[in-house]
Amino acid sequence: MMNSQVMWILVYCVTFHAIFVQATIPTKQILDKESAKWQEILLNSQTNGDIIKDPLMERMIVQIMNGTVIPKIRKKIPPYNAADPLWLLPVEVEVKKKRLKAKVEVCDLYIHNLKNIQLLHVDVRRSTHLDFYAFHVILHVPITWISGFYKLVNVKVLSFIPTKGQGDFNVDIKHINFALIYTFSKKDNSSSVEIDKFEIGINWHKLAFKFDNLAGGTMTDWILNQFGIGNLIIDAQKNMIIDELEGIFRALYNCILTHSGRGIEPCMDKFWIS
Repeated sequence: MMNSQVMWILVYCVTFHAIFVQATIPTKQILDKESAKWQEILLNSQTNGDIIKDPLMERMIVQIMNGTVIPKIRKKIPPYNAADPLWLLPVEVEVKKKRLKAKVEVCDLYIHNLKNIQLLHVDVRRSTHLDFYAFHVILHVPITWISGFYKLVNVKVLSFIPTKGQGDFNVDIKHINFALIYTFSKKDNSSSVEIDKFEIGINWHKLAFKFDNLAGGTMTDWILNQFGIGNLIIDAQKNMIIDELEGIFRALYNCILTHSGRGIEPCMDKFWIS
């Protein structure tokens, strides 16, 4: 059994690490970073001719998002109700540190409250030849949370102290932003268009973790909190969340491009059902 002196030494050593891992970038800096990336894309697209704003396309996107997509998600109208809660794939997180080796299995994952998503910013640019378009869209959710079940497997502290634990967990995520940047253009004088670049970024202002320890004890609680296990789980899920949202927004803007004259609802309904 670990004596109290060794325990406090470990707590002292990893506290700085835990604070560093949990530090997040303020929202304004994230928006500034995305904005700089946006300007870089516009600068590189000058070969397509003069680039100008397209207020008509901006208004159409705002109307579709605020008038159709977001209201249907909030009202949980099928098949849009699949977006809240949004199911996430299970993950395994390997932890290999000087004082800790462990594997964390996470399943039954859902991200909740996406129904309160807000459209913050839309910027659309196009070439004067109408053969190039660039979109910059920023969405915001004031608070969301991820729920799931975790299990610590093959855990060793200081290479010789085994422990285990499992239970439900919940992660509150405040001020989460999704930034989308994508471009499309006509190829070889064709009437069809192709998406050249599609990037989605995600960031948040604050995380708060709660683990229910159904089997384990004080050691399990200490490991979960001091070694930033919650942050590792979220980092592993970040790419999955991006992949899920990228699929949704790719489908949405493909429907905007190909079905705007006839209405995008049937097009998006086919995507959700599939």
